[in-house]
Amino acid sequence: MRKILFSVLFSMVAFSGLQASHIAGTDLAYRYIGDSTGIAHHYELIFRFYRDVTGIPAPTSISLNVNSTCFPARTIVLPFDPLVIQGQTAPTLNDCVDVGPGTGTVISQLYVYRNTIILNGVCADWRFSYTCGGCRNPTTNVVGFPTYYIEVLLNNTLGPNSSPIFVSEPVRAFCINRPFNWQQNSIEFDGDSLRFDLTSPLQGPNNNGVPFQPAFSAQQPFATTPPQSLSVNRASGIFSFTLGTTGNYACAIKIDEYRFDSINNGWVLIGNSVRDMQITVATNCNNSAQAGVTLNQNAPGMYIDPVTGLPTVDYSCQDSLITMFFAVAIDCFSISPDGTDFRLTDPNGDPVPIRSLIPNCDNDNATQTIQVDLYHPFRVNGTYFIYSKVGTDGNTLFNKCGFDMQEFDTIAINVTGCFDPQLNIENVTIFENQYPIAQWAVDTSTFPTADFNAYEVFRSDAGGPFVMVGTVTNLMQWEFEDQSGVPQVNTDNYQYRIRPIIRGRNFGDTRSIVSILLKSDFAGMDTNIQNLTWNAYDGWVNPEYHVMLGLPDGAGGFNFSLHTQPGSIVTNQNWFNFKGPEEPGQYAIRVDAHNPTNNTWIAQSNWILFGVLPPPIPPVIPPDELIIPNVFTPNGDGVNDRFEIKGIESYASGEVAIFSRWGQKVYETTNYSNGNPWEGTDMSGNKLADGVYFYVIKLNNQATLQLEEYKGTVTISRGGL
Repeated sequence: MRKILFSVLFSMVAFSGLQASHIAGTDLAYRYIGDSTGIAHHYELIFRFYRDVTGIPAPTSISLNVNSTCFPARTIVLPFDPLVIQGQTAPTLNDCVDVGPGTGTVISQLYVYRNTIILNGVCADWRFSYTCGGCRNPTTNVVGFPTYYIEVLLNNTLGPNSSPIFVSEPVRAFCINRPFNWQQNSIEFDGDSLRFDLTSPLQGPNNNGVPFQPAFSAQQPFATTPPQSLSVNRASGIFSFTLGTTGNYACAIKIDEYRFDSINNGWVLIGNSVRDMQITVATNCNNSAQAGVTLNQNAPGMYIDPVTGLPTVDYSCQDSLITMFFAVAIDCFSISPDGTDFRLTDPNGDPVPIRSLIPNCDNDNATQTIQVDLYHPFRVNGTYFIYSKVGTDGNTLFNKCGFDMQEFDTIAINVTGCFDPQLNIENVTIFENQYPIAQWAVDTSTFPTADFNAYEVFRSDAGGPFVMVGTVTNLMQWEFEDQSGVPQVNTDNYQYRIRPIIRGRNFGDTRSIVSILLKSDFAGMDTNIQNLTWNAYDGWVNPEYHVMLGLPDGAGGFNFSLHTQPGSIVTNQNWFNFKGPEEPGQYAIRVDAHNPTNNTWIAQSNWILFGVLPPPIPPVIPPDELIIPNVFTPNGDGVNDRFEIKGIESYASGEVAIFSRWGQKVYETTNYSNGNPWEGTDMSGNKLADGVYFYVIKLNNQATLQLEEYKGTVTISRGGL
């Protein structure tokens, strides 16, 4: 047996206080049981009867007529089904409307009758029918008191068949001006194709329908708003409308069943099921329905958090399904299966992806529980928040009475039992005036180290967004040298934070620390540096700043030590008058931040370079045949553009080195010639600034076989002489 669920959607309107006399609804179906009994043409007939409690008592048995054009008519008596508790109140009748005395609504009771029959043989128009004179309720949309009649068809020429059997609620009460969705589900046993439709309630055989009041018909049996707005999708079984007038309405739904005839190459009607019912529409929904989509505060595990005041549930680490319980059933048509009706955030405020919503819909396409299926289980302790939002279907959730869920209704989820890796960024320092280094500390006892994946390093430039700049996959490497894509450390500072990845899961970012940017207003060749300032260091509370002086180490670097002037240890971010050495040479200053309670880490700033010019070196007078210019003008005008040494061609080889005023070598060659002379650029071809430079020229004298050395100054003046 294959089950196929089909839907009938209703958006309905209201009702006035009319009394009923007997039948509030019936449905009739049959099921082939010959396969289990071994008897050909053996069928079970099922008749469900909904009695208005204000009418006459339900009979203990009912009689069905069995007719066809192939065999004589018969009558079969159906007694009470002994497996059903008779007289139960119709389920879900008062979900939306308060029913009973004084409300103008009716209460319906369920009675089920069942018996078996062996048909005479094969026929194309077997009909099972029930007739009850004067039993139909006086409703607003029919004329008079027509006879109550219901019939179903069986065509067994293509083999045995079981009709679709309704499994959804047959009678309901609604309130006006609400968008209702009413599901009519059925079980189909044979894999045949079904077609839903509204049909006329009957008062006799041969499609003898009841007479409707003006403005009503079988296809428009309700007072809808706007009028005649009922639409039917017969392929999907969705009936859509909104009710605008109170009253009692008679209507009928038919499910036609088709089977493909491979001999005649066409679809054949082989049977149907019919449901004849009464719809009651009231002015107002009850208070619980009008509250909209609300959580069931009495659901298992639900409590109100005394701090946040939010509905809260507890979950354990590695759980991946969140179950929500609702006070009034949710209309499943309003649920976006892709999970977009809800948004979940973790304790860091980051979104947690939702795979889908599992609605657990019942036969009426409604549910009081929804499971939120997460892509990944909970892996971090703390409070998560799940809140409602408009899904991809354009709405939030609706309860089955047409009232919606407010957007951003929030549930707190308290997750415990996860490991909590302890990691903290401790320091950001500038290495040798070249690039920043981020440093952190990890307590490896707080998580399973075998599940470690990486430390992700994030950087923010000039207060911009954080972007990942690198990963460290060595568990015990707790620093990152940021040498890729870093702008100049002398013009900006950089903010860093670290994110541990364990079991492929982001466990949240550490706090951030910003590097120290040292700035001043000096001219470059002055030992008295004014307005030495730097940004506040946030690596620890109340840092102490040490102003450090760097002296040349003889290898192109500096040896730094604490500057001895008063005020070297300061707690603010400025030190206006820095007095450096008087001796010629190049120097550097930087600022170090210290933790007054723990000197494990030191944060260094960038360097500021300054220097003192050496005294002029007296020129060496070259021989008469060697002429070294003391000025040239490399401005591209074709006159004196190059440093040409007259007479150098008479020497075997020539080494030329050019130095700046601070002793930095800016140009050097071991095979100097006037064919490729120095043109006032550095070794990379960049133009040097105008000014005085020092040269050292070493020449091999071919006549004396001696190395001659010449020293002096040359001035670059692109503005001309």
